[in-house]
Amino acid sequence: MIFKRRTVSTAPSARRSDRAQADTPTAPTNPATSATDTGLSALVEACRRITAERQAADIHRLAVREAIALTSAEVGAFLSCEPGDDVGHRFTFLSHPQLFTASEVSGPAFVEAIRDRTALCDVLTDEPGIAVSPVSVAAVPAIASGRMIGMIVVVRSADEPFGNTELETLNLLAPVVGSALANAEPANQDEIDPLTRLANRRRMDRDFIDLTRDGQVGIASIQIDRFASHLGLHGPVAANELLRQIALTVTANIRPSDVAYRSGDAEFVILLPQTEK
Repeated sequence: MIFKRRTVSTAPSARRSDRAQADTPTAPTNPATSATDTGLSALVEACRRITAERQAADIHRLAVREAIALTSAEVGAFLSCEPGDDVGHRFTFLSHPQLFTASEVSGPAFVEAIRDRTALCDVLTDEPGIAVSPVSVAAVPAIASGRMIGMIVVVRSADEPFGNTELETLNLLAPVVGSALANAEPANQDEIDPLTRLANRRRMDRDFIDLTRDGQVGIASIQIDRFASHLGLHGPVAANELLRQIALTVTANIRPSDVAYRSGDAEFVILLPQTEK
């Protein structure tokens, strides 16, 4: 189950009697102001953490996780739209890959938002590429120096549609994400797998040497069984999509300190720093 209905506990033991409440003077409070201050502090901290990152992949992942927390969403994604990048309009990070049935965008709502560089806030029904319908979606463009770099996407149940408050929060977060990505350290394309956008075997060998200097490193290996048969039966387009989906699933389920690589045609490796077993 992707979406969970949130509940609020009202245990009797946590409440005082009406008489005790009446006898105890309390200072007047403004709940709206308190909530606004709390939300602003959380936003400032999220922006600080994002700007501290230097790698684009880490910024994608952190931006999505911060956006989910700030908007009380349950699922999130980063959609790369950077001109000249062979990724195209493709999800480069998904918090829950099972919600999305494709790694590339084809639905009209997303395509229109990308084309017009506008925010999207709606309950979508039968949107291609999304496994659940209907679903509430909010997405805002991340723009830096006039360039659209990507879109931050958050999703939750259609029973809880996003509103102006969540959209305003995302609109404040997006420029920070765009600026962080514009200033990210350029990736060495010789060390990036062009299909999955994961680091390749060359980068893995170098990182392994660096990481072992600092302590023990765990290694997890993923081998796709009968990949050659899948390729022969379904063709290269379907095989490539399978590899992309596996890459997204892996990156969504590892720790921030872990690093995933495509080490072979049908093999992925994860390095886990400071891990004994």
